[in-house]
Amino acid sequence: MTNGIEELKEALDRAAEGGEVTMEEARSLRFVCSNDQTKRFAEQCWRRLINFVDDVDIRSNDTEYDRQMKEEMLWRADKLASDCDLSA
Repeated sequence: MTNGIEELKEALDRAAEGGEVTMEEARSLRFVCSNDQTKRFAEQCWRRLINFVDDVDIRSNDTEYDRQMKEEMLWRADKLASDCDLSA
């Protein structure tokens, strides 16, 4: 069971593409995973998404850091989709 993982993946994808993810939205994401390893990874993804959103002021002034963080969000979204067998 992976309730809410799709919403987390979608937010990670949007962040990777440069779309807006608000702090309120990121903090409101909830998910349930029956697999402990996937749950731990999803929690790590969620924390990194919070960091990503919080660092908008830093990222807006540092294109290399922004690129690196977007690549990480994409990697996390893809791995989460793969781990949970979600359609990409």
